[in-house]
Amino acid sequence: MPTYEYECRECNHQFESFQWVENRSTPEKEVCPKCGEKKVKQGYVSTNGSAPAMKMDDNMSIDKYHNKGGFADAMERVCQSPAVKGTQYEKNIRAKHLTK
Repeated sequence: MPTYEYECRECNHQFESFQWVENRSTPEKEVCPKCGEKKVKQGYVSTNGSAPAMKMDDNMSIDKYHNKGGFADAMERVCQSPAVKGTQYEKNIRAKHLTK
């Protein structure tokens, strides 16, 4: 699950929140945990090692150290990662990329 950074536009308080991608804007609708103002904006995303990373080369293929079976193999390894396995994301990846 990605960690999203947020900052209050009123008091500049910065904080992190673990959110699923579809819920990443939820803290923007809530008040700042420090000053109570409703002026929170989203910053950048940090995976903190919780999601699998894939390095792409210039040809947009998985690099030589990870390219064991091409794109389908990479998607299968993503599905098997602890951050994705058993979630809706695994089902979506399998439906979109691994079924023929």
